[in-house]
Amino acid sequence: MIYLMISFAMLIVISEPAIRVPIGNAANAVFGPSIGFHYQFPLLTLILSGIIIGLVTSIPRYFFTDWLRYGRTQARSRAYSQAIREAYKTQQ
Repeated sequence: MIYLMISFAMLIVISEPAIRVPIGNAANAVFGPSIGFHYQFPLLTLILSGIIIGLVTSIPRYFFTDWLRYGRTQARSRAYSQAIREAYKTQQ
């Protein structure tokens, strides 16, 4: 449900110029001097911004993920899938 709400909000931001332009200007003020390259290398700017976004999202996820809970959930899911497969085999 949260993904649907975020997608709807992003659609509004993209389609409404009154919201889109100030957000773009703010992003340009922050990232323009560091990775803007005076509009000469747009591909390099896209690559660097992708790397920055990847780092900003993956580093906190690594530190805030409960890996033991993740492992238990994965084992439970594996056992459930195996039980479903066995049920299908015995049914046919």
